[in-house]
Amino acid sequence: MISFVRAWAAGQAVQIVVSPSPGAVRWRLLRKADDTFTGEDDDEALLVYEGTERGILDAQALANGATYYYRCYDFVDAAWVASATVQCTPAATFLSRSPDALGILRERIDVGLSALVASKVLTHAKGHIQCLLAPPAIDQIVLPVVTLHLTSEAPAERGIGDEPRAAVVDPTGERWDEHDGWLARTEIAVIGWSLNPDERALLGRALRDVVIANLPVFDGLGLSLVEFSLQHVEDFASFNAPMYQVVGQFVCRAPAIVDEAMNEIEDVTVTPIYE
Repeated sequence: MISFVRAWAAGQAVQIVVSPSPGAVRWRLLRKADDTFTGEDDDEALLVYEGTERGILDAQALANGATYYYRCYDFVDAAWVASATVQCTPAATFLSRSPDALGILRERIDVGLSALVASKVLTHAKGHIQCLLAPPAIDQIVLPVVTLHLTSEAPAERGIGDEPRAAVVDPTGERWDEHDGWLARTEIAVIGWSLNPDERALLGRALRDVVIANLPVFDGLGLSLVEFSLQHVEDFASFNAPMYQVVGQFVCRAPAIVDEAMNEIEDVTVTPIYE
């Protein structure tokens, strides 16, 4: 019999849990677009599964928003025993709960550099050092400028049954939140651009200090084990004037999580129908 059914959060998939009748040696799960099952050999039904697994995921040619009907047939004492019919409507309900490391770092650098310009620790002809996500068009921008580039994001630690954080029940007790994902190691290149080596050095120290000042902020927003390194680089060939760069590497751990609000679960009570 079918004891549980729900739309899988990824969309176009349905999870079914079977509770077989006592003595069942195998079972068949059938699916139709309406509740018109004629038996375990219904030619118009799709055979979703036959075997002895209790947890079944149906992802065969389903459409989000369409309603599908399922019936399970248990093979008991050389006869097929039918379950009640259950229905489910697939839908994509997954939500990203991952902290945006690149966006967080950009915002904190922008705030920090703005404060340092306001306090005269740094200077800029326009009163604001921009923080961009792509290399600057040198002839269209006033230096110094800072750019950020995501250089790597990959699972840092994986294990059997690992989860980046525990499943929780919301304070009202009305919703159960689950999630899938991993703990990611994220690396972001932080580049300060300047036409002056002394300004380059000052900008590098400022970037370091901004990162250090924001360590508690990063931690509170889900970025842990932060590391930051710096080096000086010169480019005398690519531009009309010598370009002095301070190149930083920001490294952190952050959960990469997709959550699902499990309030759409249907707990199904069934009465077997014998055919």
